[in-house]
Amino acid sequence: MPPPSFSHKPLPSGHVLDVYRFERILGSPGTFGVTYAARHLKTGKRLAIKELFPSDYVIRDGAGRVVVQTKSDEQVFVEAVRMFRQEATILSKVKHDNVIKVYDYLEANGTGYMVMNYEDGYDLQIHLDKQKPNRLNENELRRLLMPLLDGLETVHGLNYLHRDIKPSNIYLTREHNPLLLDFGAARQMIVSRSRPVEQILTPPYGPIEQYGRTSPQGPYTDIYAMGVVLFRAMLASERFPNAPDRMTRDPVVPLTQRLKGHEYSPGFLSAVDWALRFKAEERPQTVQAWREALDASQPKRKSRTKRVSYLEKLGRLRTRNSQAYWKVVAIVACIVFGIVALAAIITYLLMG
Repeated sequence: MPPPSFSHKPLPSGHVLDVYRFERILGSPGTFGVTYAARHLKTGKRLAIKELFPSDYVIRDGAGRVVVQTKSDEQVFVEAVRMFRQEATILSKVKHDNVIKVYDYLEANGTGYMVMNYEDGYDLQIHLDKQKPNRLNENELRRLLMPLLDGLETVHGLNYLHRDIKPSNIYLTREHNPLLLDFGAARQMIVSRSRPVEQILTPPYGPIEQYGRTSPQGPYTDIYAMGVVLFRAMLASERFPNAPDRMTRDPVVPLTQRLKGHEYSPGFLSAVDWALRFKAEERPQTVQAWREALDASQPKRKSRTKRVSYLEKLGRLRTRNSQAYWKVVAIVACIVFGIVALAAIITYLLMG
């Protein structure tokens, strides 16, 4: 018997959850949850609310409650709620302008809800598609990447990983501020129990360690994904190979060779190549290590020689050496007095 038609329907517009009123669905419902645009009933503040709804294990009943499909799914869903709650708790501690802000967490209707900041803008995937066939230059990439790395490092500092970095999970606000959103740690752990890993990850952004359940993951996992994002921005017409396709004969040609002589500095390309190494231990192990490589590769700006006035030089001399300063003042005073005296004598002679 097929499930009722309402079993996977999102909550309707106008639904009230505590002090929040749902307005519409944002994007398309996924295998792990549904995100709604909402407003705070008292302040009118616009928010985004993510509802935990792992569709492989749960359905929505006629009263709008989320219930498990079978008895055997109950333990998996309990674990999903626990991990979703943990993710909300950790992300609420992240105070960074380049990471989506989590304001609140509630449990109602038999599931969990994460309340986040709502931002006007669009994701990086849309931005890159608009650029085709052109690509982002190095300065544009640095302006995008460096703030995101700062935010990512803050998340890693809480012993948490993003695990799903890709252009559609990088949001560009109307103020051109890049944001990391839609963390995938909890989603991947739960959905992987019912689906093959290829359906959970977003190839080619997942490194090889995400294809196995026993391989350790770390900051280098997110760094690889960010490296693929940069590859995508520099070579818009090409697709980076999936990690399993690199196991035997790696088809990846280093960017230092591919883009040699183009608008990217050799050091920048070398830093991106480092992030794209197939083996986890050969990549930067921390955001700080990768950032240092990127900073070292940044072309040095030629310093402009500033013209310094005589009075500025005199002021600096006074600061450094008081005795020398007063000697100079005395010499200047004597010269000025001599000029005035000479002018007076010449004037007297002419008039006489």
